[in-house]
Amino acid sequence: MKKYILIGLSLFFVSHLVGWTQNRHALVIGIGQYEDPRWGTIHGDTDVDYVFEFLTLNGFADIQTLRNSEATKQGILDAFEALESRCVPGDKVYIHFSGHGQQITDVDGDEDNGYDEAWIPYDAQPIYAKGVYEGERHLIDDEVNCLLSVIKTIIGPSGRILVVIDACHSGTATRAPGDTTTARGFDKKFEIPGAKPKRRIAAVENWITISACQSYQVNWEVWQPAVGKLTWCLYNLRTELKTLTNLELKSSILRIMQENPGPLEQTPAITGCTRRESVKELFE
Repeated sequence: MKKYILIGLSLFFVSHLVGWTQNRHALVIGIGQYEDPRWGTIHGDTDVDYVFEFLTLNGFADIQTLRNSEATKQGILDAFEALESRCVPGDKVYIHFSGHGQQITDVDGDEDNGYDEAWIPYDAQPIYAKGVYEGERHLIDDEVNCLLSVIKTIIGPSGRILVVIDACHSGTATRAPGDTTTARGFDKKFEIPGAKPKRRIAAVENWITISACQSYQVNWEVWQPAVGKLTWCLYNLRTELKTLTNLELKSSILRIMQENPGPLEQTPAITGCTRRESVKELFE
């Protein structure tokens, strides 16, 4: 009897371990309308539907979405915490942010140019004002790194994380009269006066990140339909995501961007652990 019990328990745990490798989770954040109107209206909330469709097509069932006022900084942090609770070793995790981006003064010394890149939650403000708003609701890349590192620790070496950022870190949030393109950013950096950080080594990126543009560039939206340019690229490649190498994916994204040009050139980037991992592993 004990023998059969042990065999049954072994099969139970093996079946769960096999199931673990199949779990796919996603957190999709899309902001088009901001609490502070100085950010300007974009179409990050529209991106959510496109992302949801191509993730569902590729086997994702656990997809949490945050749109507009749901995507406050605390709302985003809570969503990450909830995501952590659902992850186990071997899982595959997709994180998507569509919204405004802004460069903000680096206060801990890990950036060569003196600025961190920040995701802009719904309740962030674009300009420093001492005692009123000092950047506390910006979600800077160092914070995102910490959130992702927790998830990576949970899912382990066999787990995979893909982060997609359809935002820019510079540029203007307004559209000139008659212009048919919109930029996802602000025309000024968020300057924190008096910051004199000591230099430190930047944190390791143990996942793959796809960014819509370089940190010094503007990310322009596609006009018809009104959607983020990187989101539009991935949507158009939705049936190929499980077959393309990292190099082929980057080349395909760049091709689609060039077919939908903005006022200024933008160059997508695929960074992180690209030598040992591939984006397609997340969708296989």
